[in-house]
Amino acid sequence: MEKRYYWLKLKEDFFNDRAIKALRRLPQGDSLTIVYLKMQLLSLKTAGVIRYEHILPDSTAELAMAMDEDEAVVRLAVEALTRFGVVERWDDETLFMVAMQQL
Repeated sequence: MEKRYYWLKLKEDFFNDRAIKALRRLPQGDSLTIVYLKMQLLSLKTAGVIRYEHILPDSTAELAMAMDEDEAVVRLAVEALTRFGVVERWDDETLFMVAMQQL
């Protein structure tokens, strides 16, 4: 089986972005930033879309499982990123990574 590689390009000023600065100031901010980067990697193949597959009770629990991250940290990251306008949560609990459209 041939492996496919995808590229995630970060802007040179990634850590100077206001949303990232705000994220890092929250409790466990560095962990939240890692969750955000993992979300970007997870959504590379789907143009920024992370679909809820209804395996677990909600999309955040499912996302935490998929990324092997603590559910509380993922929940806080998704809430903060949604509030900052970096992630959209659609009616069907699909998560859309807004910034992926610019990369």
